Amino acid sequence: MPNSTLASYNADCTKRNPRNHIIDRLTPHYMAGNLGARQCADYLKSTERQASCNYCIGSDGSIAVCVPEDYRAWTSSSYENDCRAVTFECANIDSNGTLTDACYQALVKLSADVCKRHGFKPHYDGTTNGSITMHKQFAATSCPGNWLTQKIESGQYEKDVLAAMGETQASNPASGQLYRVRKNWNDAVSQIGAFRNLENAKKACKAGYKVFDAHGHQLFPDPSSSAETKKTNDTIAQEVINGKWGNGSDRITRLKAAGYDPNTIQALVNLKLGASSKKSVDAIAREVIAGKWGNGQDRINRLSKAGYNPTEVQHRVNQLLR
Repeated sequence: MPNSTLASYNADCTKRNPRNHIIDRLTPHYMAGNLGARQCADYLKSTERQASCNYCIGSDGSIAVCVPEDYRAWTSSSYENDCRAVTFECANIDSNGTLTDACYQALVKLSADVCKRHGFKPHYDGTTNGSITMHKQFAATSCPGNWLTQKIESGQYEKDVLAAMGETQASNPASGQLYRVRKNWNDAVSQIGAFRNLENAKKACKAGYKVFDAHGHQLFPDPSSSAETKKTNDTIAQEVINGKWGNGSDRITRLKAAGYDPNTIQALVNLKLGASSKKSVDAIAREVIAGKWGNGQDRINRLSKAGYNPTEVQHRVNQLLR
């Protein structure tokens, strides 16, 4: 199948597989950075990271092919979704994931071109079954960022793509309030549906799940009368170690939303990991000499955080250097 004529460069990245499904989805991502279209495509082609996409879009509105449409790119943490979707990496200019107008308009035009050529209409329904999907629906990630997420969840992206196709949302009803059924608000991967009717959302809500409004407020079951038992900090720390709570700021946000203190949990994680894999003072002292622990107060902070006594380590360093 041909690539879009809107693209001006083709990196022909080989991080790809044959598709096992027709193209019937759009999955916009953000770069988490402000790279040009060609720069992004060349980076994904050359980096050791096992990641790619079909198209890269720069802040100036330029478009580059990374992986040809004939192939499934490695983009969404979902083999099934990537086999069905054309995926886009869009340059963003701030931590909120904001796209420039030129970048967004290029995304809209390119999306419309994909839909026309492959014979489907864009529609986001809050589930992984819609013809518009997001990376965060398949993995614990903030992608495609707050800005593009709002465009998608509000129905604006869908509306703009349809308009670029010369159609309206008559056959795609305007998106209003969506009631999402998830285990927790920040656990988008667990979502089993999004409904415009609250009662339908409640009916679909099974054991262990809750209904949230568009702002993340729990509507059902009534949180004030919930008999749900909160897990212990020790249990949550072990889940963090097992990778169930993500990493970095995403983990902190999810822990806070679930009612846990991230600092307390991290301390328990450090304790658990230290108990099973803590190195000897001699080994750490030799790493200090090799420059692996920094210098001055930075070294002291890092050693303390890792559960080592900086004074004891320094004493052994002094002995080794005599």
